[in-house]
Amino acid sequence: MVFKGLTRRNFLRLSTMGLAGGLAAPFGMAGKVFAQKDKTAPVFIRDPLPGPKFKDPREVEYLSKGRGLVEVKLETKIATTELRSKTVNVMTYNGLFPAPTIRVKKGDLLRLRFKNSFPATEEKNILGHKKNLTNLHTC
Repeated sequence: MVFKGLTRRNFLRLSTMGLAGGLAAPFGMAGKVFAQKDKTAPVFIRDPLPGPKFKDPREVEYLSKGRGLVEVKLETKIATTELRSKTVNVMTYNGLFPAPTIRVKKGDLLRLRFKNSFPATEEKNILGHKKNLTNLHTC
């Protein structure tokens, strides 16, 4: 399908708005204004979710942190936490939700002592993976 007059910039803008709308629906934000083309139209701003102000995640407890080496211990486990005034069991790193921050400088070696303490199960999550599998994201 070819769209005449559709520029790369407009395609990216439209696809981003579609993605934002899809992500907003679970939070009750569907139908709110994300981009304002007509500067005279009202703009709706979604208030943050109820609860304490968002804070940066706590930092992990370091086994060592010095020149060229950062060493930490991470353990995945189920822990109880409070979310939106409800007590829930969540998958955590070191019992913290959200997971703790590990600060590493460019060129440092990161040494992880990692233990997966999720209970053994054959149960699958919505993506079809076993619920006791985990991964670690870095940037």
